[in-house]
Amino acid sequence: MSEEAVYIFNYARFLATIDNVEEAEKQNLKGLDLYPDNDLFYYNLAKLNKIKSKDRNFKQLIDLEKTNKDHDKGVNLNFAIGTVYEKEKKYKEASKYYKKANSLYKTPENYDIKTHINFHKTMIENFTEDFIQRRLSKEYTSTPHIFILGMPRCGSTLIEQIITSHSKTNTIGENPDFAEAVTINQPNIKLSSYLFNKSFIETLSFSEIGNNYSNILKKYNYKEEIIVSKALSWELLPLIRLSLPNSKIILCKRNKSDQLLSIFKNRFSSQNQAYSYNLENLKTVYRSFNAFCDNFLSMKSLNIYEIIYEDLVNDPNNNIKNIIKYCELDWEEQCLKPEENYRMITTLSTHQVRKSISNKSINFSNNFIDHIPELFTD
Repeated sequence: MSEEAVYIFNYARFLATIDNVEEAEKQNLKGLDLYPDNDLFYYNLAKLNKIKSKDRNFKQLIDLEKTNKDHDKGVNLNFAIGTVYEKEKKYKEASKYYKKANSLYKTPENYDIKTHINFHKTMIENFTEDFIQRRLSKEYTSTPHIFILGMPRCGSTLIEQIITSHSKTNTIGENPDFAEAVTINQPNIKLSSYLFNKSFIETLSFSEIGNNYSNILKKYNYKEEIIVSKALSWELLPLIRLSLPNSKIILCKRNKSDQLLSIFKNRFSSQNQAYSYNLENLKTVYRSFNAFCDNFLSMKSLNIYEIIYEDLVNDPNNNIKNIIKYCELDWEEQCLKPEENYRMITTLSTHQVRKSISNKSINFSNNFIDHIPELFTD
């Protein structure tokens, strides 16, 4: 893209993160006028719900998709078309384009599903209850930072919105800071590699990792004492507890079919979700996630708070109060109105969490079961 196109795109994305939808729409339309073949402006407008199938821009989008030869561009174009059709409840048409978008995605060469799943198994095999009880410090005290963990599209952004409505918290959002704290003194170790094995785990200094994380957080220069993080990798859960014993760990789960669909019909900016564009890989990681959760939730010493998205949206008052209580925060009424928290949101849920809590998305996957049956079968 030209420098001008990059500027317009980034400015439009920024406006969307602060919920200035109308101005974001204007910037994306400006981008389209100047660069009518740019897939990203179509994608943004579709996500903003600012393209309808009867619009001239949609006809241009369809024509561009038909003539496009670039795979990466095709991913965005097809996700955009699918989104437009979904908003109009044309689920059969939406499914067609979501499938095509995923089929066009080129899995990074450095991603291997077997290595990914083996890493989960390594964590389960080595972070046993005996190991955790032996290595969990009862003396090391740190600021009780809050971690919100889960697979994508599990409701974690809503929970982040709820907690950061509290006056004593701030958030660093979705980032790899904790993973950096683990590897900062081990540059040759990749968290998902075969080198991350039992002998290496035994050498880890968890207090050092905790100190690394606290030092990394200083770059944000927040006045609030308690920092909320949506650590990009739920796979690091036992490391978080051992490194930051005072931390609060919230594990988010959601109805299987709704979550798989929500992952499948979205494009992610991070390569951490490289598995999500392949149906079998997606279902394999989801099964592994559940086995991982069952294993560590059974360990009382980890003190994990499990929240089910459906429970939260069906009974927000009681569940929000329980979340705040678990975080050991004094009660503040504004936590019941997360839609009034006007912080910047950079995840795919930016527009949903600006609205009052609703249970309308529950069982939304029923609209797609007949059109993408392979997504919902084991």
